[in-house]
Amino acid sequence: MNQAQLRNYLLGFLLLLVIAYGSYSLGRQGYSLEIKNNLPRFLILNQKPADQTVDFSEFWNVYALLNQKYIDRPLDAQKLMYGAAQGLYQSVGDPYTVFLPPQENSEVNSSLNGQYQGIGAELGMKDGQLTVVAPLDDSPAKAAGILPGDLILKIDGKDTLGMTLSEAVSKIRGPAGSRVTLTIRHAASSTSATSSAAPKQNGVDITIVRAELKVPSLKWENKGGGIAYIRISSFGDTTDAEWDKAVAEIKSTIPNLKGVVLDLRSNPGGYFQAAIHVASEFIASGTVSSQGFANGVKQDYAVDHVGLFLNVPGVVLINGGSASASEIVTGALRDRRGFKVVGEKSFGKGTVQDAENLPDGSGVHITIARWLTPNGYNINGSGIKPDYAVDLTADEINKNLDPQLDKALLVIKNL
Repeated sequence: MNQAQLRNYLLGFLLLLVIAYGSYSLGRQGYSLEIKNNLPRFLILNQKPADQTVDFSEFWNVYALLNQKYIDRPLDAQKLMYGAAQGLYQSVGDPYTVFLPPQENSEVNSSLNGQYQGIGAELGMKDGQLTVVAPLDDSPAKAAGILPGDLILKIDGKDTLGMTLSEAVSKIRGPAGSRVTLTIRHAASSTSATSSAAPKQNGVDITIVRAELKVPSLKWENKGGGIAYIRISSFGDTTDAEWDKAVAEIKSTIPNLKGVVLDLRSNPGGYFQAAIHVASEFIASGTVSSQGFANGVKQDYAVDHVGLFLNVPGVVLINGGSASASEIVTGALRDRRGFKVVGEKSFGKGTVQDAENLPDGSGVHITIARWLTPNGYNINGSGIKPDYAVDLTADEINKNLDPQLDKALLVIKNL
């Protein structure tokens, strides 16, 4: 491919990304694209948008200089194109709007399927710092003492300051049996759950052996006295089927069901529709959640099936690792059914991403909306505060104590 052909290819790719944001995402939500006065109007003239002062010819100047002067030539044109796309998405300033090269995109898709290789921790960004949203159940991260809210300062000695979320995920994931060392600053309210961590000035070094993870998203227990305990660790591809199976088992096993404790602690979220499905089990009709789009349109999402727990009282357990879809369910059950919430304030991720896989295996995630609870509350950045605040320390975890669950069971029995 000569320079002129590559130039046209890159320009076409960038234009497709712009067009995708304006048409594909809204189209998937059921809207036709309408150009408003307050939206950018792109007319390509000398490779620059007509209503902005950006001159796209500078991009090609930078590209040409790199290829002409960089010491280790020739450069990988495909890698340069992916880097340009990543920079385009990163410039938005939203850690959840990202371009993912094929390998990273494959890993993200695998994690939503419940199967991948890594340490088993969901990551996020808070105040520009790489943060553990939640370690997954039965994962190497959880066994090593990684806690919700922990800050990751370094990955194998490399500072994470300025690192994008997708870059961090790529560095932490890896083949089963390999090792990664994270420099961790534990959340202020917690202490290290491991005694082998070596102290550092700004944190502790924790070395974790990666594993192949197949994580079921749901399990349940009969707590006696007509109380069912349901633990959902993520909202993935299999959650709807696992939920329906669990509900049927609970109805047959506990015919006189008096209450449900729904445990969403350290659940980093997942698919929006799976959250709607779970919440619909308890809500007879009407809105479960709403989404507000950039063009001012608000779309309500109603229950998706006739639930079997419509008259069953419940309590929801949350903590700092409860995010996104977990918060959607918690907000819906509190607003629509008056469920009590026990534990710690949730993470506070109130945005919705549209994910699209591209033909070459890469993918894009674009924040298209903010979601709202049925009462119109947007939790983004603020989280959901529990009705009953109960802390859970690493020391209590090591001793197999769970005062949060104890409190939830006490609350449900008194409803």
